[in-house]
Formats: sequence, structure tokens, C-alpha cells
Amino acid sequence: MKKSRNTRTQARCLCYIENRRRARPQARCLCYIMKTKTCIVGLGCRRGTSSEEISKALEKALGKKSIGLIATCTLKSDEKGLLEYAEAKGVKLVFFTAEELAKIDVPSPSVKVKKHIDSYSVCEAAAIAAGGRIITPKSIYGGKVTVAIAEPVRPKGILTAVGIGSGAIGQITDDAKSAIGNSGTIAGYGRYLEQIPSLIKGKKKIATGMTHEVERCRLALDEAATGKNVSVVCSGDAGIYGMTGLLLELAEQEKYDGVRIDTVPGITAAISAAGALGAPLMNDFALISLSDLLTPKKTIMNRLRMLAASDMVCAIYNPRSHSRKYLLAYTIKYMKKARGKDTKFGIVKNAGRENELVVCGTLDHFPEEFVDMSTLVIIGNSKTVLRNGKLYALRGYKYNLT
Repeated sequence: MKKSRNTRTQARCLCYIENRRRARPQARCLCYIMKTKTCIVGLGCRRGTSSEEISKALEKALGKKSIGLIATCTLKSDEKGLLEYAEAKGVKLVFFTAEELAKIDVPSPSVKVKKHIDSYSVCEAAAIAAGGRIITPKSIYGGKVTVAIAEPVRPKGILTAVGIGSGAIGQITDDAKSAIGNSGTIAGYGRYLEQIPSLIKGKKKIATGMTHEVERCRLALDEAATGKNVSVVCSGDAGIYGMTGLLLELAEQEKYDGVRIDTVPGITAAISAAGALGAPLMNDFALISLSDLLTPKKTIMNRLRMLAASDMVCAIYNPRSHSRKYLLAYTIKYMKKARGKDTKFGIVKNAGRENELVVCGTLDHFPEEFVDMSTLVIIGNSKTVLRNGKLYALRGYKYNLT
């Protein structure tokens, strides 16, 4: 859910689109909070506080103000009353670790709180950590609930990690198109930018090559730190072997304080390939990448052995490159040993694109030489069927064919 800087009525922000689609106008994000002037509520409570007690405390604390989101500590992630209240009211919850809260200067530090969670504050620190400026310091209600109220601080800039699926316009979600449209700068691997020319026409572009992901993300963060809206486009989904994690990691640097990181999901390659094959992911499955650039080869091999024994369907990313052929050969050899040579497979090259190619068969006739980095490999389990050209997994439904 993203924020649009265009204030025209017809230019809708992503949170508007998301809330309209879900028919839940009460759902909150920072964009909604900024537009409606609702508040960020920092909250702490005693263990076992009921939903009704939390509701009464917030009614007293807020008066006529509205809640945008509630921020608290991870120690409250299993607090039944808080979870019930948030679910019933449709209010977003944001959790921060005690370590994070301890680093924040607050108006009303408490030695008593420090004894319990190793931080001098919960509600005020959480409200600030969630992007707020305290307007009503903490108060205790009913002896159980502590509340601080903050107004949202406009972010320095917004950086959105956007998944564009295969790059084909039909596989790019409306939310992804809106995020790109609302960004003045678009960053990405050069080939990915070339796939979406109509969406990025007239925008500033930051393009880097393969293996230059850190440089790309830093340049995008630098741009956002100047107050601009930036989108980093990723193939498939930005959070599955994409750039979201790296962006969040780099954004911890002090110079990027105030930059908001958002994510728009995309259709990851396993889903796109599964659609082309039939329904091979109908039951439990695992995703694994065979690229050893960031994960040690021994770790990948250990995971492959455990997956082979699990009888879960496996979707394999980055299966084989010009310089890395051994791991795919090892995978096929070990899967045949663990599951049998008649185990079904499906491979999809260029999934979702015009030159998409689909191949199905058994591991005894797996075309290793045909597989490259543009290929997604799916290896079936004992319940995988190949029939009428379609690969699918039996889920266990009971029915009568007569």
C-alpha cells in the first residue's frame, strides 16, 4: 500500500486502491494516515488486558481523534486482548523489538519499564519508531493500559520495491503500475527496465548490470533520501530473491533515516511457471535457488538432500549458468536416488513471456543442457501426475467418478 504525491482526485494512491479492492476503508497505512490526519498510537499494557479494557482506554485517550495504526513491542505479539481489538476494529498493528525501542529518545522515560523490557519506553518509543511525532505523552488508563499519541511525520522520500512478474504487461499488477507511475525515478537491472518501456517513459532511470545489486539499491536510496519517490523494479516478486531485503538492510544506515521502504508484490516465477505447466504446486512445496553467489554450495547441497527426503514438490530458481552446472546435475542425481527415476518434472523457460517454452517428463530423461538462468524447474513428488500434457499434484480430495 503506497502513497501518491499527486493530489488530484483521479490520481489514486496505492492504499486507496488496496482498500477499495478489499472493501475495507478502515484498513490503515501511513499514506492513509497522512491524508486523513489520523493518529499513530503507541500502546503498552499489562499481561492479560482484555480487548474491552483496551477499547475503553483508547476511547478516553483519543477523544475525537482516529487511530491510524497501533505501535507496540514484540513482547505484546501474543497479547490476546490487543490482537482481538485490532482485528475487530480493522486497525493495523506494528511491532518493534525492545532493542529498537531502547535506542529512541522519548519525552517520558521510565525506570520501571526498563526493569521489565530493557527499554525506558514502550508506547512513546513505539509511536516514534512507527514514524510519528509525539503530541500527547504517555498516560495510564485503568491502571493497565499505557497510551501515547503521535502525528505522522512526512517521510523524507518513499522507495518502493516493485515486482513486475515476467515483465509482460499482462502480468504486472495494477498496484505495481501505480507505484511506478507515482515515482519520478525508476531503478533496476537494465534488462528489466527494457521490458517495461511504456511504464517508465520520461522518468529518470538508474540501471545497473547483473551482480551490481548493492550499487543499484544504494543509488536508489540516495535518490529517495533527497525527498523523491523511487521505484526499484524486480523480476517476479521483489521479496522472493528480489531487492526488498537488501533495501531494508541498507536503509538501516543513519543517512537514510526518514526514507520509507514499501513493497508491491509481483507474480513470482514459480507461480507463472506452474500456471503454464498445469497445477504442480497444488500441495506443499518448497522454493530453492541453486545460485551459490550468496549461499555456500555446501548449504545448498544439504538443503537439497533434506528436500529430496521430504517428498515435497520443489521449485528451483537459478538452476544452471555457464559457469555453474554441477548443482543442477547433483539435484537431478539425488532426486532420482531419493524419489525414483520416474519422478515427474516440468521446466518452463521464459515463463510468462512471448517465447515461453514448456517441457515435461520424468527425471530419467531430464534435459540438463537445455536449462539456463531463464528457466524455472519444478520437480514433482510421489503424488505428482503427468497426464494429457499437464503436470499436477494430487491433493487428496475424495470423489466418485460415476
